[in-house]
Amino acid sequence: MEISFIIISKNEGSWLGYTITNLLRKLPAIAEIIVVDDGSTDGSLSSVKGISPIIRIIEGGNLGVARARNLGALYAKGKNLIFLDAHMDFPDGWWKRLIELLYIPGIGAVQPCITDIKEKNAKGYGERFKGPDLTLEWLPKRKLSPYPVPILCGCCFAVKRNLFLTVGGLDGGMIGWGSEDCEFSLRLWRLGYQIWIVPEIEVAHRFRTSAPYRIDWQFVLYNRLRIAFAHFNGSRLNRIISALQGLPKFELAYRSIIASEIWNHKKWLDRNSVQDSDWFLKYSGRIF
Repeated sequence: MEISFIIISKNEGSWLGYTITNLLRKLPAIAEIIVVDDGSTDGSLSSVKGISPIIRIIEGGNLGVARARNLGALYAKGKNLIFLDAHMDFPDGWWKRLIELLYIPGIGAVQPCITDIKEKNAKGYGERFKGPDLTLEWLPKRKLSPYPVPILCGCCFAVKRNLFLTVGGLDGGMIGWGSEDCEFSLRLWRLGYQIWIVPEIEVAHRFRTSAPYRIDWQFVLYNRLRIAFAHFNGSRLNRIISALQGLPKFELAYRSIIASEIWNHKKWLDRNSVQDSDWFLKYSGRIF
């Protein structure tokens, strides 16, 4: 099998059916769609059951984004994985260039330009950290042809399955939603792999003002702190902590990260990395 498209869904309503119907019309001949339902309670899964033999449904059960995507990768049969959100719109042939670039040595992950499904003129060409609170900012287009970017948006990206599993997938220690794509991007760069964007391919994503499931701010901060403690040291780590500590539920998140296994993750990264986080920030053009 050439490609496994992995969609994570939780209470997506009619958008899950919309996304999969749109995707089915534009798939390569040898492909599969894996839907990881992460504990939906809205009945949205019924809209895609039985509509195509190439769809496989996996019951995730409140794993959170990182672990749900990792579960989909374990079940995937494709040599290449394309991870998708469940509220997307795609142009014809959009996946072809992404897969081609994965076969260039040194490229670890590839994504298209991401547009807003409601406002097509709003376009993002990769991301970078905005400052020590580890929030993100979209990058403008730099070139017409594909080129590397610091951070990918997790709503749509391609990676070879063997590479994804070799580097440990997304950080399974992250809870719920938030920052899993940032950590994965930073880890790929540190391990010696590049992230590229294909600016001529535009995939539309639904950016919503609220999620159809509960997002706990404690876990959002916990995930950012996982990035901080895994990848940063010294004064820069202290600046990140200072930038986050005034936010709600910081103390709960901080105590949880100190008691976690993050130290083993950090040791593995430091032992296997070919670049450090200082190099990454300089490369991204935003040093804090």
